[in-house]
Amino acid sequence: MQKKSFKIEYPVKIPLVGSFDRAGAANLSNTIRGLERSYRQLATIGSPLYLSEDYGSYLREAARDNPGHWDRHCDILSLFANSLQSALDLPVAFAPHLALPGIQIFSCTEDGPYAGGVWHSDTFRHDILPPPLQRFSATMLLAEGGNFGLEYERDGDTSVLQHELGSITLFASDVRHRVAPFHSHGRRSIDRITLQGHLWTYSHYSLLFW
Repeated sequence: MQKKSFKIEYPVKIPLVGSFDRAGAANLSNTIRGLERSYRQLATIGSPLYLSEDYGSYLREAARDNPGHWDRHCDILSLFANSLQSALDLPVAFAPHLALPGIQIFSCTEDGPYAGGVWHSDTFRHDILPPPLQRFSATMLLAEGGNFGLEYERDGDTSVLQHELGSITLFASDVRHRVAPFHSHGRRSIDRITLQGHLWTYSHYSLLFW
């Protein structure tokens, strides 16, 4: 099989198809359970590798958390993988032993401006996963009237790419980024749900993990 060339540096937005398109993603977001009533500003399901200082601890956390995550959200994860494979025309699979892609639930409870998230990049030890690595964020829910985006640095300047329901934002994992500033109306409801993770392309296929 011919090796595909797949590398994206700065953020791009790609429409998803099938069960994870605009209507499908919104429908799937209704199945998320466990954190929807917490009203914390940022709630997370999953165990991202880039936040783990010790690789062994990360593997133990993934082994502990993956079964429950899969049991509750297998439909979302499977349909997303199929949709991404169709959109990229590249076979994808979940990385064995690594954490499954995670879910982030973002809520603002107060009316007023949100100053933006913490600037960061998702960096990895190259002896664990060599580059190139792509970071992805697939949008499953956006509050009506919300203006939610990804702010990122490029050549000394900053830009914002707006999230869109049923699409995936894809960019290199070492690009500095954050949740972009926006104005909240303090609805005490969920403002945004995204499926988060990383894509590691090897030969003719890609692995999904977080």
